[in-house]
Amino acid sequence: MIPSDLAARLRLLSESLVNPVAPVRGIPDELPELPIGQRFTARIESAQPDGTFRAIVAGRSLNLALPQPARAGDSLDLVVTGRTPRLVAAQPAGAAAATTPALAVGQRFLARIEAALPDGTYRAQVSGSALTLALPDAAQPGESIELVVTALAPRLVSAQRADMAAAGRAVLSPTGQLLGALLANAGQPPQAPTLAAATPLLPQAPAETAPLAQALKQSLAESGLFYEAHLAQWLAGRHPLEALRREPQARLAHAAPAGAGTPPAPPATEPAAAAAAADLARGSGAATGSLAAELQTLVQQQLDAAATQQIAWRGELWPGQALQWDIAAEERPGGQPGDEAAPEWRTTLRLALPHLGAVAAELRLSGEKVGLAMTANPDRVDGLRQGLEALAAAFAAAGLPPLAARVEAHEPA
Repeated sequence: MIPSDLAARLRLLSESLVNPVAPVRGIPDELPELPIGQRFTARIESAQPDGTFRAIVAGRSLNLALPQPARAGDSLDLVVTGRTPRLVAAQPAGAAAATTPALAVGQRFLARIEAALPDGTYRAQVSGSALTLALPDAAQPGESIELVVTALAPRLVSAQRADMAAAGRAVLSPTGQLLGALLANAGQPPQAPTLAAATPLLPQAPAETAPLAQALKQSLAESGLFYEAHLAQWLAGRHPLEALRREPQARLAHAAPAGAGTPPAPPATEPAAAAAAADLARGSGAATGSLAAELQTLVQQQLDAAATQQIAWRGELWPGQALQWDIAAEERPGGQPGDEAAPEWRTTLRLALPHLGAVAAELRLSGEKVGLAMTANPDRVDGLRQGLEALAAAFAAAGLPPLAARVEAHEPA
């Protein structure tokens, strides 16, 4: 079952990890200064549709994320556990005092290890309070270690040994550690990620093209390559939750094994990079090793797609009908000196059809026009050319830019 505060926690996670970092106007005058660990009193005004609350703090209105329900009119004594420019996460002051001491990134502290947890983290005592620690190296129960905080999350403190930091060793965030591991073979040029469909998209050849177009769109959109962008869109109310749940990251996180004493699995909508980075930083215990490997594969594909600006799809449209589909973003010179390069998309489809034989179609899309270049067997070229006028009319009816199309015969092998 998805926790009731999932939307609030994901909103906090998305604003800190997914959305682009950019100056936000007017925030200093809107939110009171509430550093992590500070105790404050909030009066709840209303519950928001995304699970957060509108509250009055020190005479100012703010968005508040809480781990439990609250009602309008409640006055709560709270402690800050996290914050973004638009949202403050907090929990009741009594619970905070019993569970998590106030720590800040870069702070030194002493921890006594109590137990190693199945997911590679550690249960530790810090200033008389219990917390969950993620460490880059092994620790033993009963060991007392002086540490430095490298990252904070509502239920997890990432840290490294203070002597490592004092020796000048670079402190990387968990995400930085993940990217470093994935780019360890940077001497090799990146390759366009290939998405392989395990099953045909449709059970049989469709009578119309619309179902096939929708199936292709869904296969690409729910591949996991765009998961973080879809998560941000969902938080903004522009992407359906059902579609988000069908992406690999959500399904893998939901299937993560959890045994006695194991912290809850990451939410079904935790971004791939964050989930894999946390697992990598914790040492990837045996219980989560296979999950981490699959997530790291997805993140590697995302990195390759960002580096090459290309995606390859291979699979069957319906049983027996194979398709090779390639998508690439290209740049073309701007129109005037100083203009930024304008983006251009190129997509290529290669398939062998029952009546037309081998056909290749390359479609180029820019802001001003659409260009289509097709190649086919010599005895099928004339028939395809006769259909270009109707195809151009269909493009215009769909509101697309004017179509410039041509059909040529395959070059001799």
